[in-house]
Amino acid sequence: MSLVEVSGLTVSFGRARPVVRDVSFAVDNGECVALVGESGSGKSVTARTLLGLAGRGATVRADRLRIAGQDTGKYRQRDWQRVRGRTAGLVSQDALVSLDPLRRIEDEVLESVRARGVPAAERRQAVIDALAEVGVPDPEARAGQYPHQLSGGLRQRALIAAALAARPDLLIADEPTTALDVLVQQQILDLLGEIKRSGRALLLISHDLAVVASLADRIAVLRDGEIVESGPTRRVLGAPEHAYTRMLIDAARGRRASRPAVAVGEPLVEAQSVSRSFGARRAVAAASLTLRAGETLGVVGESGSGKSTLARMLMGLTTPDEGAVLLAGQPWSAASERSRRGRRRDIQLINQNPHAAFDPRFTVGQIIAEAVSRSPGSGRRVRRQRVAELLAWVGISTEHADRRPHQLSGGQRQRVAIARALAPRPRILVCDEPVSALDVSVRAQVLDLLARLQSETGVALVFISHDLGVVEQISDRLMIMKDGEVVEEGGTAEVFDHPQHPYTKALLAAVPRLSSDSGPDSADLGAEPADVGEIAEDGQPVGANRP
Repeated sequence: MSLVEVSGLTVSFGRARPVVRDVSFAVDNGECVALVGESGSGKSVTARTLLGLAGRGATVRADRLRIAGQDTGKYRQRDWQRVRGRTAGLVSQDALVSLDPLRRIEDEVLESVRARGVPAAERRQAVIDALAEVGVPDPEARAGQYPHQLSGGLRQRALIAAALAARPDLLIADEPTTALDVLVQQQILDLLGEIKRSGRALLLISHDLAVVASLADRIAVLRDGEIVESGPTRRVLGAPEHAYTRMLIDAARGRRASRPAVAVGEPLVEAQSVSRSFGARRAVAAASLTLRAGETLGVVGESGSGKSTLARMLMGLTTPDEGAVLLAGQPWSAASERSRRGRRRDIQLINQNPHAAFDPRFTVGQIIAEAVSRSPGSGRRVRRQRVAELLAWVGISTEHADRRPHQLSGGQRQRVAIARALAPRPRILVCDEPVSALDVSVRAQVLDLLARLQSETGVALVFISHDLGVVEQISDRLMIMKDGEVVEEGGTAEVFDHPQHPYTKALLAAVPRLSSDSGPDSADLGAEPADVGEIAEDGQPVGANRP
């Protein structure tokens, strides 16, 4: 008997078309099953339904919905509370939102330790052990900190520790490596691999096929709420049968042709030996850069390396302690906010966390229109036309203009953030992880959009990303940061082909690759799933739609 058995699962909200339709799969002990597909394909709703968290107003129907042999089809809230924690744990894709900002890390983990029945005298040590198990350095000190005091990688590991502390039989990991740099991503993948090898089950939700290939034994590909293909990882990735699967794989494997020579213009942004400290911690130390019109500078480094602090100084949102930032040759960091206000339309930020950057009371149309209204000659009709144009540019239907941020998927929110940044027609875009939450096909569309925008308008890009594959595609020059310092910089091809610094070499070595024979090295893929016609002892079909 499988630990998780799902057959004929359908989830709908109101009278709208079901977001999940007739989905069937199973997860056994000691294996990893991955649900892959584009943003909005139903991956996360499917996974959360297994824990009774489909959402308010959801109607759930299934021929079979079992976890650890228990039929959960008619569970009430108190019944689900017995499942969550000990039987199944959830790691969400946004640790900053999932962790309570008012609780210390130890309190988050302690809740799971208590659910496991650990005696009171041993709970503190159990919390420390749980944090150490997921690679949190100095766990005693980190346990007493709040989420905002941790880097993105540490928050994600703390979230995993909280989920694992209850020793669940099943771990549901929803985009667990999104927005993590490659070194931390590798640590998280190694940890998830250990969980699988310990005999526990893992349900992985991801749009990153290279990550899936390194961990999953079996894959189910979802599109518009339906499974269009499923099977062992090597077979699905090596010999895909469905056109949609082939499209996803081509987008993930595709290496773009070399970027054409850029006709660079005058300097638009200059950072002159800027430094910034927060208390005793030096976030950025004497960093310098020059960005010219029509050029893209990629900034790479691990979580906490100073990338985002540098971006905020370029934006004029954080003042450097030392050094200066110039915008189009004029003082920027040293200028008063009043004098900067009229020039802010020239430099716009694409934030890495759009959910936190949006006013939840505003609709998508209002969010974008607010940015359009700052441009000269922007009457109501012009704003409406511009909003529709921007939504089309980033691949979102105009019917989404009346929705609010919480009604969008993570990928859709990211595209709205990009549309808002483009609204005032800036000369410079500071892109802080702009495609980290996007699936491979939408990511390619956004990168194409930015490249087209750059060729048409000469806009300059500062492109901050942990994804070296994306940086390689879009950047003319690279700047590698570690511990607040620039350790290497140069032309993109030169840095990738001939890295000089040991840290750069380590980053490149940790990048997951998707090859034609991709699959977990230690996985025993076993036989193909049984035909639907085969009947088990309980009278139910074996292997129906089983990934």
